[in-house]
Amino acid sequence: MFIVIDTFGEPTVCMNEDGTAKQFETYAEAKAEADDCQEAIVVPLDGFDELLDLLTEASGTIDVLRFEEGEEVDENDLEGRINAVLEKYNVPT
Repeated sequence: MFIVIDTFGEPTVCMNEDGTAKQFETYAEAKAEADDCQEAIVVPLDGFDELLDLLTEASGTIDVLRFEEGEEVDENDLEGRINAVLEKYNVPT
């Protein structure tokens, strides 16, 4: 389940005609709604805790981004972790 937050101006959740938040079963449906907005983001609702767990598990990747001048960044590890999260949530790439 996904919602869309319109971020143009003051952020607001996209609503139905009856004033309740629009909810989308797939990322693709939510993305289509977001594309109709000037600026918007898609927010996953189901599995949000699981997503946070995945990001926490991948937090070592964040350390890869923190480097001193001259140090190398392991781009393959970073790309692999990002792709795993995208694949798990069926986000088109």
